[in-house]
Amino acid sequence: MNNSISLFKKIILQIILIILITSIFITSMNNYFSNNNSWIIKVNNKIINENTLKDSFLTKLSEIKLTNPKKYIKLIENKKETKKFIKNIIFNLINNILIEDYLNKINIKNKKKNIKNFIINSIEFQKNNKFNKNKYNQFLNKNSLNENQYLKIIENKLIKNYFLNDIINSEFLLKNEKISNYKDKYKTIFYKTAEIDFKKLIYKQKISKKEIFNFYKKNKKFFCFPTKFKLQFINLSSFMNDNKKNIEINNKINSLSINKKNFFNLIEKITNIKRKETQWFSIDSIPQEINNKEIKKFLTNQKYYKIYLNKNYINYNISNKKNNFYIKIIGIQNKKIKPLKEIKNIIKYILKKKKAKKKALNKINTIEKELQQNSFKSFNKEKLEFKNIYNTKKDKNNISKFVKTIKKKFNKKNPVYVKMTDYKNTWIIIKIYKKIYTKINKKTKNKLYMKLNLLNKKLLIHLILKSLYSKSKIKYNKKYIIFKK
Repeated sequence: MNNSISLFKKIILQIILIILITSIFITSMNNYFSNNNSWIIKVNNKIINENTLKDSFLTKLSEIKLTNPKKYIKLIENKKETKKFIKNIIFNLINNILIEDYLNKINIKNKKKNIKNFIINSIEFQKNNKFNKNKYNQFLNKNSLNENQYLKIIENKLIKNYFLNDIINSEFLLKNEKISNYKDKYKTIFYKTAEIDFKKLIYKQKISKKEIFNFYKKNKKFFCFPTKFKLQFINLSSFMNDNKKNIEINNKINSLSINKKNFFNLIEKITNIKRKETQWFSIDSIPQEINNKEIKKFLTNQKYYKIYLNKNYINYNISNKKNNFYIKIIGIQNKKIKPLKEIKNIIKYILKKKKAKKKALNKINTIEKELQQNSFKSFNKEKLEFKNIYNTKKDKNNISKFVKTIKKKFNKKNPVYVKMTDYKNTWIIIKIYKKIYTKINKKTKNKLYMKLNLLNKKLLIHLILKSLYSKSKIKYNKKYIIFKK
């Protein structure tokens, strides 16, 4: 039993190491870090500082440059990508600490003989194909390590390597799981459908005047004419193509008080551009010339309504990289409730659809229950019919996806009947009656098993890392912009 537990510990730790081995490191780090060696993250009782991060970064940077120059350029030029990948580096360093802590906790040791063999056979310490003690001592001095410290580093490295080899060679699929996954992947299910005509059902519903009035009385706040605006504006966007002229114009305008009543007259004189005036419009029908995100945001801000209603005719400058507008609100029509006669038909349709949904649900539940008992009474009463033949291999739609989830046994003599509905417009009865399995060769089958095996390992990685994070104390240094949104 103890041997089984020990083996399992090895396996789960090696799974985690896969993440560390596949870490990606990026450049442009000076945008995010200072020149000192401050701590970035504290993990339990250990620290990740700037030097640790930069060393990890430099180790992989040269590899990216050689193996994928396009990615290298993208990482340098794209700030979002840079920030994202720096975070990946940091989280992988955290993972490394968590794993080391766990290894120490479960007290896994390595044989001294293995450590000794690793050092003796290391190319770095070889001279004339033999271990050279002088080269070994030079390496220790250069890295400011004593022999015990270096032996501990090698021991940890070997433990991780053994774990990794174990996980690569481990089998994460049981025999029954292999068969089940093969069947799910290469089976084709045949089915037929019959659909309740929901539009027809809506049309059949009867709604009284009293029902319409009561609904209007209860929900009239949702039936309003939208707020409408009337603006005067001057569009200075044309000057933005000429930087010198744009600066000159802006300097002149900035010298004026924007709250002056004759502000627009003064701008017209400076720019030789006449103001324009809009017709009445709502937020959803802003005139094309001034229709941009900033102006829409400006008009939805309630405080400007109060300013207008108080007769403070203040002017506003709204600009972005491409556009520059001066705007004055000269009229606002507040939203008002629509009269019943204008929305009577809309309310009638809403109530009809609501009633139709209830009836459709009752019908489809009854039909499903009866069909499962081999009765077609309600099915025939609704004049439904199973027409076209579909299958999950050819027809890639939501019905096929749903059919694949059905676990009940079925065949031609004993089909399965199930309802499928979005409880809105779709009310379908499905008859599932046949399935076949595609034969595949051994090579394809092995590829499938390998893929499933890998997916299982990834799932286990995720669960174990989640467990390790939940039991650890991690503190981030908020002064670094990498941790700011």
